[in-house]
Amino acid sequence: MQDIHHLISDCSNQINQNITGINYLEKLKYLLIDKFKSIDSNYLKEYFEYDKEKKIGDNNIAVSFKNYSLSSSSIKKTVPNDNLTIIINGLLTLNLYENAGSKKTNNLILNKYMGIVLMKNTLIDETIAKDTMIINILISNNIDN
Repeated sequence: MQDIHHLISDCSNQINQNITGINYLEKLKYLLIDKFKSIDSNYLKEYFEYDKEKKIGDNNIAVSFKNYSLSSSSIKKTVPNDNLTIIINGLLTLNLYENAGSKKTNNLILNKYMGIVLMKNTLIDETIAKDTMIINILISNNIDN
């Protein structure tokens, strides 16, 4: 398998360079999901607990892979940056809050080869099932230092 950043770079080259931010991540989502479908998820395990940043085109991309051998959950977590999440294997359940003071949520269940782009400051509850593999990608110039 190609290095993961090379794979992302190949997909990124297919996106018009004038597309940035959330729109860039949305286009990247569909391209990467198609690529991941052709790769055995067992082979991807070598990347887990992988966290790296690299310049791809005009973007500094931060990529993290995580393999959850146990279930995990977090309540009312704020997404710190515009973020693309793709499920390689397993199940992710999200509750998206309308705003910080709201109790009203939208519920989403994401399973294998599904992804979502969340905007910075989105408030979520997150439940990750046992044996779930997730890749998170963000454009690091969105990071607040």
